[in-house]
Formats: sequence, structure tokens, C-alpha cells
Amino acid sequence: MAVLVKQFVGAGEFQMTDVLIRLDCFQCSLQDDTPVKSKDHDQLRWLEKEQLETVAWAPADIPIVQAVKAFLG
Repeated sequence: MAVLVKQFVGAGEFQMTDVLIRLDCFQCSLQDDTPVKSKDHDQLRWLEKEQLETVAWAPADIPIVQAVKAFLG
């Protein structure tokens, strides 16, 4: 999968019991086929801004979801 990285959207950190999780989010555009499955997760879904609140996000994901919502306006 080829991706063009465009703009930094935001970052979030979440402290687990024994590890700090840091997620960095960038606006990107796909340069070839759209992925249909994930190697790291059970699901891969493309969501509209209005659908972001319909997902039971992991605690570490919530700051990134908020950053994406702000970025999208």
C-alpha cells in the first residue's frame, strides 16, 4: 500500500499499567488500492466524521479521535 503523508493531525498518549502508548496521526492519501483488511486489528472500517462516535474506542485511541474530529472541523 502506497501512502502520501500530508499533514500532522495530532498525537495522544495513554499510560497503561506497564507501558506508555503514544499514537501520532497524520492526514494521508492512498496512492493505490484501498486496503480492505488489517494486519494488526480484527476490523478495518472507513468512517465519516459523523460516525466516529459510534465506535467503542480503546482509551488510547480517544485523544486521536478527538484530534481527527477537530481537524475535520
